[in-house]
Amino acid sequence: MIPTLSALVSRQMGFASEIRALLDQIKSATRVEVSNMEGLDVGGADSGELISLKHRAREAIMRYEDGWTEVQDLGAVVKDPRVGWLDFWGQHEGRYVWLCWLYGEPEISYFRELDADTNNGKPVVRIRLVKEATSPLAKYLN
Repeated sequence: MIPTLSALVSRQMGFASEIRALLDQIKSATRVEVSNMEGLDVGGADSGELISLKHRAREAIMRYEDGWTEVQDLGAVVKDPRVGWLDFWGQHEGRYVWLCWLYGEPEISYFRELDADTNNGKPVVRIRLVKEATSPLAKYLN
């Protein structure tokens, strides 16, 4: 599953970069920083180039949001999309934990307690992902 996640998160990072570049271009053209989707609404005084930038930014944002939904459909909980930090339900030594994966890592090798501070990763010797019949993640598990 890690190669699939890596490809999806890599694509997401590309979308994020595209969005930042488009928003920077819009800010250069308008001298206004866009902070929400309403900021991408087309105005009557917008030039053709600005209208195009706003449409492209909206489309890129929708692709980005849909992409994270695709990641979540694999059973992941997106903790920090800026760095590609994902959590999964799992078990360690008979208790449920969050299994933590960061974009670029070759495997899931850290966990944290369900109620633990998110900066408190602990190395795992043995981990077993939770296998539930209704989980989209189940098809990747033995």
